[in-house]
Amino acid sequence: MKQLNIESYPLNLIGQILCEGDNPRNLPTDYKEGLEYALSLCDDIESEMVRLHYRDGLTYREIGERYGLPPTRVKQIIDYAFRKLRHPRRARYIVYGYSEGKRRAAEKADQEICTAPTPLPSAKPLFRQGALIYDAKMQRMDIRFNLNDYYGGLHCGQCLEVYADKHWRTTRIEKGEGWYLVDVPTKNLIGLRVRVQL
Repeated sequence: MKQLNIESYPLNLIGQILCEGDNPRNLPTDYKEGLEYALSLCDDIESEMVRLHYRDGLTYREIGERYGLPPTRVKQIIDYAFRKLRHPRRARYIVYGYSEGKRRAAEKADQEICTAPTPLPSAKPLFRQGALIYDAKMQRMDIRFNLNDYYGGLHCGQCLEVYADKHWRTTRIEKGEGWYLVDVPTKNLIGLRVRVQL
């Protein structure tokens, strides 16, 4: 395994996020604030594990020992955090810096407000429909809408509707010994037709 250069933190982390190695170029002056803000948009455990690995130089095994997790799970959590940090909504704070990232986010929000159609007061909520799948990498259930379009992972307690007995039933997903839908008797969730409200 390649030894991390923790002396260059946060440049080593930013370089990995931007896929530029340990020496990213053309960074704005407030890139540290931008990185911290982008990390704050991730889950606490994700941002903490990223910091432990890139700032403190701990290995996946050492981080796993702190949290009682195997190294492979720590790697999955860090990889998932990187997917989040590379998303344009978070990456803009790293690429352009905190202040420019905020300005661009506000500009984008203004554009969305101006172009969004005004919903009718009596309109029914909009849903997105797909099939339940199990994402082994994230170790959670997900909804596949089409070939390359996924919901992004369902969380315990999340409400959704399932098509059963020729009609839509409101339920929520939970995890006990395995994943299950509340008040929906079925042994296998994979492939069930579901929809979530937008």
